[in-house]
Amino acid sequence: VLGVFGCVWNLIVDGTLYNIILTEGTWPPTWKSRIVISIFKPSKVKFHSERYRPITLLNTMCKFLEKIINHRLNWFLEKHAFFSSYQNGFRKKPKHN
Repeated sequence: VLGVFGCVWNLIVDGTLYNIILTEGTWPPTWKSRIVISIFKPSKVKFHSERYRPITLLNTMCKFLEKIINHRLNWFLEKHAFFSSYQNGFRKKPKHN
């Protein structure tokens, strides 16, 4: 079992697994599952559904993939000057005029 885990871990660490997923355009079905739990809002009446806050727990591997996609997309958009020089919001290193 440790041998299989070690192989999978190496695929994750060097990015091969994520590159395969991005190239093929599919990912494991288990990554699509979510767990929704309700957290009670303090000082509220417990008998009303609007008194609860839904929290969604996502697969950690899927979160990493989301970060990779976000990083690559931002890099591409910055490299090709997609954003206006006046836009500073939602950018890591805004360029000032």
